[in-house]
Amino acid sequence: MSSLADLVPEEYPWACPRVAGVLRAGRFVPHPDPVREVPPGGRAVLAVGSNASPTVLATKLPRASAIPLLPAELHEVAIGHSAHVSRRGYLAAAPYACRGARTPVVLTWLSADDLAALDATEPNYERITLADLGGSVTLALGRSEMPDPREVDLYSSRHGLISHLHSPEQHNSDHRDRDVEHDGHGPDGAPGAHPLPLMPQGELFALLAGHGELAALLGGSPAQVCARLAGDPAAREHVRRILSRGACDPRAGGASEA
Repeated sequence: MSSLADLVPEEYPWACPRVAGVLRAGRFVPHPDPVREVPPGGRAVLAVGSNASPTVLATKLPRASAIPLLPAELHEVAIGHSAHVSRRGYLAAAPYACRGARTPVVLTWLSADDLAALDATEPNYERITLADLGGSVTLALGRSEMPDPREVDLYSSRHGLISHLHSPEQHNSDHRDRDVEHDGHGPDGAPGAHPLPLMPQGELFALLAGHGELAALLGGSPAQVCARLAGDPAAREHVRRILSRGACDPRAGGASEA
């Protein structure tokens, strides 16, 4: 299996398993029915971003004995980008309520110890239940059961979602006359805001670089942008504060355009 260093930040989100399997001793092995490998008392956790990568999970949870991973489909919840910058310089994924959405994800099951360890790696997210977003999930492998949304967790951004208000035209018109700047500690719930969908880092940087305040920091190739932000904590904080203006509450909801 590749190492975390092989996962370059500009290519986030990284490849996730297309088949069911089990992560054991740092290696992902296909398994016809990984649900049989669920640890006693294991908690179902949806992975919508980097945690769907076996390489990332193996790095975050080196002591895990076995982690089942199963492709699944999320209903009434879509994926966008958290309104903060990761330490490696990319803009990470985050879920939000979205009527009519159907989203491919990876479902894992973690022991209590592994779940606590994973929580410790997610300071920018809070773990909530799928029911909190009004969603549901169906499993792959032709399984008919639908897990109780109250018994399935996922990580929701503490910063809100990057919204369409961060596009150059919308942001310049909607925020020009604001007298008070949002303090940047969470979504400000701007009326009419809706999240931008998950997209490749290069596309997202190019879109956001059209915003005058972000042009200098997000201009250039995706690799250059990630390296610039990864090497400058103050720049990451500056971008986060700008993105927090107009950020969407993940529970506020929207409607799928599909």
